[in-house]
Amino acid sequence: MPTTRLLNFLDTTHPTLFNDRTRAFLESQFEVTHFDRADWSPQTIQKYFCEVQPQVILTGWGCQQLQLTDALISSVPSLQIWAHVGSSLKAIFDAPNTIERLRVLNTAPVIGRYVAESTVGHLIYGLRCFRLLNGMLQEGNHWGHLDKTPECEKSLYHATVGLVGLGKVGREVVRLLQPFGAKLLVHDPYLAPEMAREMGLQNVSLKVLLEESDAISLHAAATEETHHLIDAKSLQLMRTGSGIINTARGALIDTAALAQEIAAGRLWCAIDTYEEERKRPITEDPLVALAHLPHCFVTPHVAGIVPSARAFMVEELLQEAQKVLLHGGASPLTASRDAFYMG
Repeated sequence: MPTTRLLNFLDTTHPTLFNDRTRAFLESQFEVTHFDRADWSPQTIQKYFCEVQPQVILTGWGCQQLQLTDALISSVPSLQIWAHVGSSLKAIFDAPNTIERLRVLNTAPVIGRYVAESTVGHLIYGLRCFRLLNGMLQEGNHWGHLDKTPECEKSLYHATVGLVGLGKVGREVVRLLQPFGAKLLVHDPYLAPEMAREMGLQNVSLKVLLEESDAISLHAAATEETHHLIDAKSLQLMRTGSGIINTARGALIDTAALAQEIAAGRLWCAIDTYEEERKRPITEDPLVALAHLPHCFVTPHVAGIVPSARAFMVEELLQEAQKVLLHGGASPLTASRDAFYMG
């Protein structure tokens, strides 16, 4: 019989978070109590914690009504691991004084793998002009390649790709791109020289990266320092026919400035995150308004979330939680400090 007590706050009826295999794994490996999500009152949450005395809690998307406070955490001495399905912990975190005693795991690295996969897909799709060629064929007025403008169709094998930011996602993009043989440039002021050498990367100024890349991909965090890192002046440095991919944070780009370049047809873009996301209707975003253009490809902030993979993500997180609980040691799913404060 499983002896590790787990209190689950996730919706077990969710069609992608839980499947039969995930439920079976959960029940076989943990002594599980499922929180009644109909009542999120502090009193009810406190009651569950006191009665269950969990060693592990499982949270994630859809748990915004839960607030992990200092009082709540300190009232459960048995609690050792907080496992969270998602990247940001900010929405349910309000326990700066006692959080240090917990091992906090999240699925940010797993999500990062999917973001990196999306990035490589956007690079190939954008560099090869597949959407433009598809539209021209549908219109019935073109067959073959863009012979009059051959520089617009590039192979990833011969392209120069610039990566802005080399955190976990950026490093995964590098790993995925290595078999293609593309020339890689990176701009990251915090990248240690020895790591750059180890990865065979050139860490260059943002100006050089923008001027020399056929496509750039953003993987930096959204901070005051990086707000509108890519502005009108930066965009003017980019080659005509080059592209920009943003699967990181919308605030990294001056949206209005990029929309002007896209409307003029000078650049192409693949955008998954937006500057005023959740603050205005997405249809009012200047880039979404240009989505009918063949060189403007937009997606609804889904680069890191693959529905068919969510249940696997839950299982991987729980396996890691169990391993850490039983054996201790470092974990690749340990949440970064940024996860507590950045949305």
